[in-house]
Amino acid sequence: SFLNLPKPILAMRFMNVLSAFMLSFCAITKLMTTDRLAPGIVAVYIFIFAVAIFLFELHIPQLGRGLAENLGFLYSAMGRFWFLILVAILAASGHGLWGIFTVILVVCTAVVNALIWWKYPDYEKGCRIVDLGQA
Repeated sequence: SFLNLPKPILAMRFMNVLSAFMLSFCAITKLMTTDRLAPGIVAVYIFIFAVAIFLFELHIPQLGRGLAENLGFLYSAMGRFWFLILVAILAASGHGLWGIFTVILVVCTAVVNALIWWKYPDYEKGCRIVDLGQA
């Protein structure tokens, strides 16, 4: 159950969802304010990655297999860490003060994710079981 998770894991999941919303907001505002192609494409990628982070946190079994086939690296501490760092770098590309705040949040989220997945190695196994029905 969601409420039976240790508080650090709940905090990490909250940070992931908050990061996803902040990234989505950055992407949408960038799409609405740019008239150039390259920043628009980066904004679309940021939005897609934010949706992926959000969907991963839902742990819906019907989506689990598709996420695992395409984003299986999110089931490891280092894979998730580097993915979040990549998304933070993308978000740093010209999103103003809001983007800077989002970058700081996403980098902090990446560090917290790495620490939590390192401290609670069974959490990775639990995610795989919930999402894929396998260990």
